[in-house]
Amino acid sequence: MLTSKPDATTTATLARLFRVLADPTRLAIIELLEEGELPVRDLVAAVGSSQPRVSTHLACLRHCGLVETERRGRQVLYRLSIPRLPDLLRTAAGIAAPRAEHLATCPPRRSGLGVMRGDRRIALPIAAAAAAVLCCAAPGLITFVAGLGLGAWFGAHGSWLLGLVTVAAAIAATAAIRRRRSRRCAR
Repeated sequence: MLTSKPDATTTATLARLFRVLADPTRLAIIELLEEGELPVRDLVAAVGSSQPRVSTHLACLRHCGLVETERRGRQVLYRLSIPRLPDLLRTAAGIAAPRAEHLATCPPRRSGLGVMRGDRRIALPIAAAAAAVLCCAAPGLITFVAGLGLGAWFGAHGSWLLGLVTVAAAIAATAAIRRRRSRRCAR
């Protein structure tokens, strides 16, 4: 239960929980598991997604401690590990129902190229690829200007890290081109 002034750890934990629950596929899986334990095959059929996608969502729910597994022969059965989780979702549905019209128009959390904020495993390779394309495609000042523009676009679309890395790559590429040109002139 939240106190009058929750500490930072509690707030961060709640934010993570709601982030995990923010996916429609995961919510559907939790709703199905409320009936009892089910194998992946049945969850795939009921959710209507591919087996790898459902398995990925199940792995996330399992990692976060919301579901647990039991192996029976060749089958792995999934069940909810928190019996009160469906009650939380029903309460949330009751809160959301009168606000459905407003919630439908809420802007989704977006970032450049669909990259989630803070996901450096995806953002950095994309920025490196963008910088490589800039280096090869447009030498000199064009590289710098294009890199700044691309960095500003990434930053405006929510991926500040990607924008920053792209701008830094553009500056580095411009410096490298200048060094190459100065070496040619020195010869």
